[in-house]
Amino acid sequence: MSVLAIIFIAVALIAGVVAGFVIANSRLNKSSVQEKQNLIKEAEVKAEAFKQEKILQAKEKFLQLKAEHDKSVNERNQQIVVLENKAKQRESELSKKSRRSY
Repeated sequence: MSVLAIIFIAVALIAGVVAGFVIANSRLNKSSVQEKQNLIKEAEVKAEAFKQEKILQAKEKFLQLKAEHDKSVNERNQQIVVLENKAKQRESELSKKSRRSY
């Protein structure tokens, strides 16, 4: 074999190895890009689910606090009605007493 043939074979072998690395790297890069996109999509889905869960928890907490507030307001209103009734009763008693004293 001549020196030229050996050089040609060596160059072809080196070119083949380089081409193989480039193709393999390109495929790995494409798969890693796809994997990154899949991870991003998965993270977005999880984030949206987490967000919806937190919104639901906030709404439930709001409803709980509103119910507690309404209960407190109703209790105060009942106390006011009781006190108003007592005041009317006392006023009535005083009115009766003042009528008797005349």
